[in-house]
Amino acid sequence: MEKQFAKGSEEWVIFQDFYRLCQNVWIIEDSDEYWNHVKDEIDDFWKKYRGDIFAKHLGFSLLNTLEEKEKARKKK
Repeated sequence: MEKQFAKGSEEWVIFQDFYRLCQNVWIIEDSDEYWNHVKDEIDDFWKKYRGDIFAKHLGFSLLNTLEEKEKARKKK
């Protein structure tokens, strides 16, 4: 049975913001400026949804994914 978040619900808004966050940092750059930008963007996301465990895990997941992609790229 398919369920959907109600448009405008907190979860729906979190997904929208998370999508924008991913679009903003997804292409990895090999510079300190890029990684500082990633950390700042994720920090802003966390601050906006302070206390929301779902948003916290989304942020951690994104950071871990980017770090793993960077490690794999450097091994090539």
